Amino acid sequence: MDLHSSIGNRLKLSDKELLKELLFILRVAGDIDAISEFAIQEFGNISAILRQTNADLKKIKGLTPTTIKRMKVIYSIFREIIKPDSYPAKAPQTFRDLSYFMLTAPQFDGDSLRLLFLDDDHVILKDYLYKKGFGNHVSFYFREIAKEILKFGISSIVLIHHKLCSSPNPTPQDIKKIKELEAGFKKIDIKLVDYLIITNNSIFSLKDNKSYPASEGEGLEQ
Repeated sequence: MDLHSSIGNRLKLSDKELLKELLFILRVAGDIDAISEFAIQEFGNISAILRQTNADLKKIKGLTPTTIKRMKVIYSIFREIIKPDSYPAKAPQTFRDLSYFMLTAPQFDGDSLRLLFLDDDHVILKDYLYKKGFGNHVSFYFREIAKEILKFGISSIVLIHHKLCSSPNPTPQDIKKIKELEAGFKKIDIKLVDYLIITNNSIFSLKDNKSYPASEGEGLEQ
């Protein structure tokens, strides 16, 4: 088998097979197949596994602290050197190219919240990490965000919730939080343009998916 054929075949490996290869390279003792099967069932895919906290990874029987550390280092290295050429190298001026926001997701051991302040034409006035959470949770409140908004005199805002989990689908808690935030924004005449949930390999836009249960005079800006 030549080199190109080998690479082509390896690109077709499933998440479980990729994880098994990684564990083999790291010389993990025990039943690698069983360890990989449990990890995939527990966290969803290899990307989600590598983004878990050290405490969560310790739940996977067979992974030592040294193995977990090495897995994190490998993941960090590949994330830095492998970036799709189709993504823009520079930050967008307007809120359009969602792929940019996926590529630039912060790398923490927990969820995080990012804010985009926009003008009337959706030109990005400020893009910054607002809050870092712990594990699969990040807490934020309207009153806190309102203080930031009032500093800039903006007219529109986008909230970007970066999640560690593999599924970007909003939870009932997400929906409840968005309703509370939008109600508060309306009181100070600010438009909630969108609420994005971004995982390592997917993006969910509440506006595009129309998952916000709007009634007359409510809902995300159309």
